[in-house]
Amino acid sequence: MNRVDHLLVMLGEELAEVAQEAAKCLRFGPNNVYTTIGISNSERLRAEFNDLLATVEMLQAEGVLPEEMRDEEHVNAKKAKFEKHLKYSESLGRAEFAKGGRSE
Repeated sequence: MNRVDHLLVMLGEELAEVAQEAAKCLRFGPNNVYTTIGISNSERLRAEFNDLLATVEMLQAEGVLPEEMRDEEHVNAKKAKFEKHLKYSESLGRAEFAKGGRSE
C-alpha cells in the first residue's frame, strides 16, 4: 500500500468513527459525558469530524480530492431531500417535531 491507499483506508475509518459518535449522541444525548474520559458526546463527535477534515485535507494535498469540495447546488438539493423525507416520516408518525425543531 502506498500513502494514498493508507489515506483512503483512514478516510473510511474516520467516516465510521463520525457515524459511531453521531449514534452515541442519538442514543445517550449530545450532552452526556463519559466519566472515564470527561468529554461529552458532542465534543467527541466534533473531534472525530475534525479528524475526518484532516484526512480530507491530506487527500486534497495528494490530488485525490479537489481543493474545493463544496458544491452549493448539491448541498441545497440534499437539504431539500432531507426536508421531504422528514415530512414523510412525520406523516408516518415517526417524527414529532416541526421544521427547525429539535427532538430533544
